[in-house]
Amino acid sequence: MTYNGSYSVIGPNNIAGVTNYFIPIYGEKSDEVMAILYNMDTGGGRVEEQITRDQITWFNSIYRSNVETYGHVPSILAFHIPPIEFSELYDSGNCIGDLNNTIDMLPSVGFMDMILSTPDIHLVTTGHYHENDFCCPSKEQAVLSKVVIVGTELRYHTTRFQDHPTGGKEN
Repeated sequence: MTYNGSYSVIGPNNIAGVTNYFIPIYGEKSDEVMAILYNMDTGGGRVEEQITRDQITWFNSIYRSNVETYGHVPSILAFHIPPIEFSELYDSGNCIGDLNNTIDMLPSVGFMDMILSTPDIHLVTTGHYHENDFCCPSKEQAVLSKVVIVGTELRYHTTRFQDHPTGGKEN
């Protein structure tokens, strides 16, 4: 199934999740890859909510291949359900915005280590928790230049939180 304007990809079928993929982002008038968007399927709906070792192995393999092909380019990692470490990151005091409900633990082994050990990931973006809207620019040397964003409800219609504002915040 495809949708006009959608770049989502199904696959690979030998690891957990449905939409684990990457998209090279090219310069406006160039064949040069300027950035890479990685998407990892954290589950939900009919898919178990998790990040597995197979997904991490897949990511590490694809990342190394992309470095060989495109060199070190800034990268974005996007996924739906944040790991529990994001709640701990918020508690560090480096974040701007709101944590209005608890982040349930996303079952994963090594996911946060994968994020921290990938030098080209400069932005990590996630969603899932409709009442949370925060940004955490990292000030730790180990994650220098990484920014974590937990997004808010961007749709006009929200199913659970009628009184909750939608859209971005000005901080």
